[in-house]
Order: sequence, then C-alpha cells, then structure tokens
Amino acid sequence: FWSITHLVRKLIITDENNITKGQLITVMGSGLIGALVYTFSDTFWFSAVEGEVYAFSSLFTAVVFWLILKWEDVADQPHSDRWIILIAYLTGLSIGVHLLNLLCLPAIVLVYYYKKT
Repeated sequence: FWSITHLVRKLIITDENNITKGQLITVMGSGLIGALVYTFSDTFWFSAVEGEVYAFSSLFTAVVFWLILKWEDVADQPHSDRWIILIAYLTGLSIGVHLLNLLCLPAIVLVYYYKKT
C-alpha cells in the first residue's frame, strides 16, 4: 500500500504544499486498489497457504522496496545513510531466505544513482 501510494504521489503531485482533494483521493484509491489486487491474487494466496519460504520472501521484498522509497524521501537529510545500511542488511537477510530477492538490487542501484546525480 505505502509503496504504491508513494509512487503515485511522485507521478501525480507536483507541489507538495498544495494537494487537492482529487489528488488525495487518486493517491489513496490507487494504493487501496493495488493492495487489494495483490491480496486476492493467486501468487499471494498460493504463497500464503504453503509451508515454504515464499511468503517470507515476499515480505522481505516488500519491506526492502519500501525502504528504498523511504530513503529516497530522506536522502538529503543528515544521517540518511543509516537507511542504506538497513537496506543492505535486510537485502542480505532476504537473499538468505530466497534468491528471488536479488531482484531488488537493480531497483536499489537505480534509485541510488538517480538520487545522487
């Protein structure tokens, strides 16, 4: 939910100080619809009912992706590097759970590169 609302907010809202009611409804509605679609998808349900690592892997992927977006918001503030350290730590843990979490690495690199340049 929070990752979707963050991305839609970046796309729709140009001025953070003047958010209209329509923009707020669009951002929150997008997050709600995206979360519900993921909740009732086959991928999520099959991962949730199996006694395997896939649900935990999905959790790690979502948390790491959210942390990437959180760091992007606070990158200009002092001590923002602690978020990068937390991202690296959780990425290492998530790779220990399942190698599919390596797919977060390109997103981390792209967000870091475009934020620092």
